[in-house]
Amino acid sequence: GPYQPPRCTSRTRLLLKLASVCRKWREILLISPAFWGSIDHCTNDQLQAFLTRSSAATLSLRIDERLAVKSNIDLLSLLPSYAPRIHRLDLQVKHQSFNTGPRSSFLPLHSPNMHCLIIRCDTGKARVGNVRPSQVTVLDGETSFLKALSLLGHVPLLPTNFFPNLTHIALE
Repeated sequence: GPYQPPRCTSRTRLLLKLASVCRKWREILLISPAFWGSIDHCTNDQLQAFLTRSSAATLSLRIDERLAVKSNIDLLSLLPSYAPRIHRLDLQVKHQSFNTGPRSSFLPLHSPNMHCLIIRCDTGKARVGNVRPSQVTVLDGETSFLKALSLLGHVPLLPTNFFPNLTHIALE
């Protein structure tokens, strides 16, 4: 069907509701970074607020490239500074993102603590046909903690990384 931006999850809505219960609850939530480490990219302001409030907590990010573009966010500039904290990354990308010519890495991130990586490719209304996958590293640097890798949709990547602790893989 047609593209629909991601909706905030019930966890995000609950967190925002709890922060509005009373001043005391809001103060407690605002000084507790662990509450803010799970980020569903709904708006640019929310993404920035969650990243700031999460302080040094590990991050679980769900980001849609289309929403980032609409919000004027350059993901390849934003993500590297948070990469060491990323525990899980769920990235929804447009199929055109793979047509950027030869490159050594799809995600030039050094995320040594990442345990789960999900890349979803939305082709929209475009017909993909038989696309030869590109052999590239999916992540730069250390990947020994990665335990789950999912390439969903028409992801034309053939990972060349070595994933010594990978226990779950999903290819669609």
